[in-house]
Amino acid sequence: MRRFISAFVALALLSISPSLSVSSAQADDLIEMNLNQTILVWNEISYPDFSNYDVAMSTVSTLTGDAAQVGYTFEPALDPGPCPAPFSQYNFCGGPIMSAALNPVTRQTYGLVSGADAINSSLYLVDPQTGVPTFQSILTLGGAQPFNVRGMFFDEEGNLFAWWQNTSTPLYLGVYAVDIATGVMTLEQNYLKSSFTGGVVSMTLSPDGEVWAFSVAGGNTYSSTVSLNSTTVSPKFSLTGTSLIRSAFDANGYLWSVGSGDKLYTVDVTAADPSSSLEFRADLPASSGAFVISDVPFPTSTGVNDGEAFTLGENFSLNIQNARASSDYVIELHSTPVEIASGVVAPSGGAQIPLTIPANTPPGAHELVVSYLAPNGREVTQTFPVTVSALAATGSNPGPPALGAVAFLVLGLLAMSWSARRRENFSSQI
Repeated sequence: MRRFISAFVALALLSISPSLSVSSAQADDLIEMNLNQTILVWNEISYPDFSNYDVAMSTVSTLTGDAAQVGYTFEPALDPGPCPAPFSQYNFCGGPIMSAALNPVTRQTYGLVSGADAINSSLYLVDPQTGVPTFQSILTLGGAQPFNVRGMFFDEEGNLFAWWQNTSTPLYLGVYAVDIATGVMTLEQNYLKSSFTGGVVSMTLSPDGEVWAFSVAGGNTYSSTVSLNSTTVSPKFSLTGTSLIRSAFDANGYLWSVGSGDKLYTVDVTAADPSSSLEFRADLPASSGAFVISDVPFPTSTGVNDGEAFTLGENFSLNIQNARASSDYVIELHSTPVEIASGVVAPSGGAQIPLTIPANTPPGAHELVVSYLAPNGREVTQTFPVTVSALAATGSNPGPPALGAVAFLVLGLLAMSWSARRRENFSSQI
């Protein structure tokens, strides 16, 4: 079996970039995130005539805060015009992504598209590695297409819900069950708007199954939990002087939030005073919009097998898949580290790398060590035990047969010489 160092376990955040701020109170309480959980942020740029949007998707490193654009930028040239059905154009029919969420059962990522110039709200399945959207459905309520549905979240059973301010019920904020295949919305629960301090800006589900709502008023953020089985709204904590616009929990229960000014924060909602645990993590690309903590395929290297035998100077190739887009990789031969390749992974997250076993490598057991970044910025090291031989990789030993052939040739020449001398002696006696 291939051995992974820093693999299918959550890794501790061992170091922080100078651009990040971590208080001493949190120095021993650093964020962990699984290698295959990645923060995806959509960077939305509108045009003056509001006819369309460019929508770029980026991954954000949970280690350094660096953002790397992934896959597609949706160009206005692809805009179909007045957004005719089936609303499946790559620039999301001119509307921004209002919300995104991960289905905890299928591990699929979805985006909700709705905006100032859109005539409806529509649901897309999003490839978390490339950003490619696949149209699913247009949301409908009572046969009509609701405008500007604000957000969505999944429960722990994989059921989709959307929250929306229905103009026909101005005193209430409604949460609706959504059929992904048809887009049909069914009212699940109404809440009095006055139960929230300020206007609700996001709703999300915590790992323990609680629905959290976040509202903003006067530049402050107020959090509450709501019940889908009652109209109960329970206030939790507030943040003074900070506007958290969109929020989501990671698998370990930390709250990640995109705040005003395109900044990324974390909050430990389990702390005695969650407001004191607010931490700035990264500056995001300008005009960052919706974000989601999504699953991506685990990064892997292929093309080499454990225990594979190589000869000195032998050429072969190794493939990297699912790594962080445009990130660096290094390949070394151990135990005494010797770098045999380095470079940059393609924007697709892959690389096909030609390799050669150095001619001065001592024969024997070695390890091929491949280091690169997971999409969330964590370093991954994959190790392959290999053997190196100065002889043929088949293990055959040409030495003894070669010596035998030379000896046989020499004996043959001696025999021929001896036979010639006998004939000469015999002739002289006649």
